[in-house]
Amino acid sequence: MKRLLLSVAFLSVMSLSYGQSTIFKPFKVDLGVGYGFGNAKGVTFHLEPKYSIKDQIAIGLRMEGALLGNVEMEDGGNGATSVDISAIASYLVTGDYYFSNNTFRPLVGLGAGVYNMGSVGITTTDNQANIDEPVVEVGTKFGIAPRIGFEAGHFRMGLEYNIITGQPKDFNRNYFAAKIGVVFGGGRR
Repeated sequence: MKRLLLSVAFLSVMSLSYGQSTIFKPFKVDLGVGYGFGNAKGVTFHLEPKYSIKDQIAIGLRMEGALLGNVEMEDGGNGATSVDISAIASYLVTGDYYFSNNTFRPLVGLGAGVYNMGSVGITTTDNQANIDEPVVEVGTKFGIAPRIGFEAGHFRMGLEYNIITGQPKDFNRNYFAAKIGVVFGGGRR
């Protein structure tokens, strides 16, 4: 976490010396929700303050929470159902490149940082609930998140793929996230 904060501080100092946005206000904050899907499905919530070093380039810090789950029903005659729920918190340094300075602004971006993950598994058999593994603490892993999307005024929509490295083979929580949100600040000067 200390390295991440030092990286953000370094990028901020470099961006201030490089220049800043001339058409748009330099500071903005993205706030939104999303649908996460992959091996498990669920919801995501994110907050991402940003600074535009140029009108086409913005750097930021994405803080996101994802709650993903998976339900499996077995046909073995005993009515067994397995439920697996995972909570993922991520902190990424991000960069976005905007292809336009108009009201509609398509973008591509990339984030890199840390993912904190934990999971719980529950199995029911013949109306009995058994907690298989009370809490599986997967821990903190490094990951990246390439993304595409657009901003239209203060509305933002995008698609990200969260790639988390170093996961156990039987526990893959890489996920796509289709997101919508609002942008506070960052409008035209």
